[in-house]
Amino acid sequence: MKINLALKGLYFLFALVLACSQAEVIAQPLSAGTSMFVYNGYSPLRNKPLNVYYHIPQGNTANMPILFVFHGDDRAGRAAVTDWISAANTNGFMVFCPEFTDALYPTGDAYNLANIFVDGDNPSSSSLRPDSVWSFSQLDPLFLHIQSRTQNTRNGYIGFGHSAGAQFLHRFHLYKASNLMQKSICANAGWYTTTDFNVTFPYGLGRSPITNERLAYAFAKPSIIQLGAQDRDPNSAGLRHNATVDVQGLHRFDRGNYFFNTSRQTAQTNNQTYNWTKVEEPGIGHDAAGMARRALPYVLESFLLTSASENTLKSTITGNYNQGNLNLNGLLVNETYTLKVYTLSGAIVQNRVISGTAAMQIPLPTNLKSAMVVITNAVGKPQYRTLITQP
Repeated sequence: MKINLALKGLYFLFALVLACSQAEVIAQPLSAGTSMFVYNGYSPLRNKPLNVYYHIPQGNTANMPILFVFHGDDRAGRAAVTDWISAANTNGFMVFCPEFTDALYPTGDAYNLANIFVDGDNPSSSSLRPDSVWSFSQLDPLFLHIQSRTQNTRNGYIGFGHSAGAQFLHRFHLYKASNLMQKSICANAGWYTTTDFNVTFPYGLGRSPITNERLAYAFAKPSIIQLGAQDRDPNSAGLRHNATVDVQGLHRFDRGNYFFNTSRQTAQTNNQTYNWTKVEEPGIGHDAAGMARRALPYVLESFLLTSASENTLKSTITGNYNQGNLNLNGLLVNETYTLKVYTLSGAIVQNRVISGTAAMQIPLPTNLKSAMVVITNAVGKPQYRTLITQP
């Protein structure tokens, strides 16, 4: 009996030490480099922890932008981060990919369809899950957790998803529109939950817990539907086909166009603000790394617009950046303008007043990696904006 009690005491002591050591690891700051941690800080899904792969470049993380990347059906978080490491190092932003493993988030119901219903292909009011256990409900808490471990002060994050990741991401944008994600970039989704209430979930909003008011919020939040112009194989592995989904088209390119166009029509019919855009990438098919490279300017622009906070633009001024100089045309002669150059962190590295001429050349700082140039008129209204990036 004494031996058993001693063993129990040792076991309790070991468990206590292990728990304390795990808590200590969780509390440790994240340092520069490529690594991963396990996140189980969201109580409703604590029994389904996420492996979070990440890359943090050298530098001050306090105001470093944050990109969330969502992997495809391969569930490969490390590979999804790897696609962004070079760009992150060059331009100074952090990359995180929460990995939804097959073991804990099995089949498309738990990942692509976000666990909204017990069986996403056969939705009903009785099988609707509470939104607290939807798979993407833990993303904002994860962002706050990352902030605490990096001392980051950004107001939100940008999301990029390819293929199954784009399915997950566009549904996150629709169903949790009040989240801290500031923009979503959805690349080459296989098919979509369209914004049609007359089509049943998962192909439309019918029978799902979304209101017209929530849809208006989703339309107002910026999103980019990014389409590989060569992603046109109707027989691509894993691409779903049935009478309902094929209304969207027979391949990813057509389905992306259908989703964007019908969503825009819904917004126009309802007189709702529509801040979604569509981009078609020539020469790219179903290629996660290729689409990530093409998405870099959109990611940087999102970070920089957040920093600049000058997003409205209507002007005839044109220009181009070449070898350290900004060449401008179309300024009003003798009109007073203010030129500001913002870095990703939001710092203003140049702030000067210029007097307009029909054509002018303005030297910019030579050490820029990524920056946003914004020119405003005398009353502070943006007249010109250009993005400077490094590949």
